[in-house]
Amino acid sequence: MKLRTVAAAALALALSVPSVAAAQVPAEVPVQAYLTYDSGVPVDGSVTVTFKIYDAQSGGAELHSETLDVSADAGAFTAYLTPDLVIFEDYQDLYLGLAVDGGSEMSPRLKMASVPYAAVAGNAATLEGKTSADFAPSGYQPDWADIQNVPADLSDGDDGATYAGTGAVQVNSNNEIGLITTCPDDNILKWDAGNSQWSCAADADEDTTYTAGAGVEIDANNAISLNSGCTSGQLLKWNGTSWACQADEDTTYLAGAGLQLTSNQFAVDYTAVQQRVTGTCGSGQYVMGVNQDGSVVCGTDQDTQNTYAAGSGLALNGGTFSVDTGTIQSRVSGTCASGDKIVGVNADGTVQCATDIDTDTDTTYNAGTGLALSGTTFSVANGGISDAQVASNAAIAPTKIDGTAATLTGDQSFGGNVSADNFNYNTAKSGRRFVSVHDFQFSRNPENTNTFISLAGYMYVQTGGSGTRVDLDARIELPQGATITEFNCLAVDNLDDTNLSPDDDLAWDFALRRLSIGGTTPTYRTVAISSEDDTVGSRTSFYDAPDTTIAYANVDNDAYTYYISGNFTPDTESSALRFYGCYVDYEVTSIQP
Repeated sequence: MKLRTVAAAALALALSVPSVAAAQVPAEVPVQAYLTYDSGVPVDGSVTVTFKIYDAQSGGAELHSETLDVSADAGAFTAYLTPDLVIFEDYQDLYLGLAVDGGSEMSPRLKMASVPYAAVAGNAATLEGKTSADFAPSGYQPDWADIQNVPADLSDGDDGATYAGTGAVQVNSNNEIGLITTCPDDNILKWDAGNSQWSCAADADEDTTYTAGAGVEIDANNAISLNSGCTSGQLLKWNGTSWACQADEDTTYLAGAGLQLTSNQFAVDYTAVQQRVTGTCGSGQYVMGVNQDGSVVCGTDQDTQNTYAAGSGLALNGGTFSVDTGTIQSRVSGTCASGDKIVGVNADGTVQCATDIDTDTDTTYNAGTGLALSGTTFSVANGGISDAQVASNAAIAPTKIDGTAATLTGDQSFGGNVSADNFNYNTAKSGRRFVSVHDFQFSRNPENTNTFISLAGYMYVQTGGSGTRVDLDARIELPQGATITEFNCLAVDNLDDTNLSPDDDLAWDFALRRLSIGGTTPTYRTVAISSEDDTVGSRTSFYDAPDTTIAYANVDNDAYTYYISGNFTPDTESSALRFYGCYVDYEVTSIQP
């Protein structure tokens, strides 16, 4: 399930602390909030909310963080935070940030009202650990002799200091300090820069008057407000020169071509726009028309319009064409007996035979270089093939190539079929067999026609949600006696050029396996594995998981059949990726039949 987002603009937060006696001040701060989705629909059910307290509306230091599971009822929920109450003593302004279901923190942060600061009254209830007996009661008159650590010059209760006022400050006979009271009526205190003091002066701004402009009004107390003369439902509009009361004119919409409007709801007009065609016709029928609702009108396909004629080399009998054996030779299938020869071919493919009489009775044949003649039979003589007759730079044993061991070096070219028990390479040769995505067959969920999708020249694997695993397998032919060195499968989920969902937690597992041939109980063995468990979400590169640790490396086609089996398993959601296929790398040291 995707994380739900909460529209910050739809969040309303209220902080409150119940009124209790000082001895009962709670250590929790309740938070009430209203959550909606981006669409404005209120959230219902359990959500996880992370609360953080900062010393600034943006940036700043994080002073407290806790994550709680809360239950939202039509968007509303209440949570109880347990921060260290000392932060309400140390900071004047605090701000609360919220994040829902692991999402990003909503903006802006909310300033915490003064009510939560009342929670620090719990500290006052204990008077910093002291009881009321440690403090003097109201109205207590201390004795001068009870005061400790009195400075020497105050031992008589007064150090004899006197104070004098200057400028706007005066001191009376009781050493009480205050502002002067001798300014004339309506004077104010102004700074006298020449004498560097405050002194009485007339208020220069005594006659400023204000005039109401367009859209505003001023009452007798110089209070400025918007024009209150508009009637109900009117609003202030700019008419080009001033603001004036005018009616609120709602925008009017009309249905254009292909649309219809009923009350305030638009809909497609299917009398002008064709509804999606979904109907089909039965076998042997064709589509005659399409109805307004997308269904089709079918008719029987009676092909009476076209006339066909037999061309050169063909014959037509009723509605059946055939080859005209009068002009086209039937396939020659006849044979002649031993010692006979073909002297003619009939129209139906049979042959005419006659005895092969060899009239050449005196020609003498001799065996040339590299050949041997026994009676009337020629053969290659032992040692009769030279290096130059095989290929340049070739080295062969001094025997003919007739099954006896021989060694050839350099590039060799033979003009016909060459048979041998074994051809050995001087050095191992590397090879690769690739099984394309088109060669795989389904062995599970074959009814899911959307599993393989051909798009833009590529093949894609499309899976559903959880539990819609797709299994597939393919045969692979490997050279007899080869040594397997690597097995790998390739896929990529860079789907920016398609409308398919990219890979999201899609695991896949492919194995190269061998199946024993014969016996009452066939055995399966895993040769190598290529797998990918994409637990971090969407990727934009090749999935490439080669396996070079091969359990059964030697290929034995006489005893085993080799095949590739695999599966794609989504975690929770529909996923898709482009699948190319798998390959097997191998080395061979000889060519075996």
